[in-house]
Amino acid sequence: MEGIEHQILRHDGRMHGSEQSRPLTESVLRLLTELDPYGLTPGEADGSPADEYILEAKPMADLLSEEGVIRVVQVDSIWREWFGETLSSIVSDQGVADLVVKLNQLAIQSP
Repeated sequence: MEGIEHQILRHDGRMHGSEQSRPLTESVLRLLTELDPYGLTPGEADGSPADEYILEAKPMADLLSEEGVIRVVQVDSIWREWFGETLSSIVSDQGVADLVVKLNQLAIQSP
């Protein structure tokens, strides 16, 4: 039963798993790239790789896919895991709150 993790249904009938969350991960990555808290200009000629924030985008997308919502504290926790500091400390509490609103809108729009 290879790939069964991709066929698990949520209680609301929506699928979740890595295959389902791929478009969501790409959307989360786009938002993080737009935010670009470290000024790395991902994907630009003189910038970092286009997927610079993929390691942070994936767990955020997984939370959105599995729980249907993400909170500021969860975003900050994911960010701290990778960078040793919260995203709020870099872009401000309001900046992360605005990002969380956009992230949660993605979850609503996700099939």
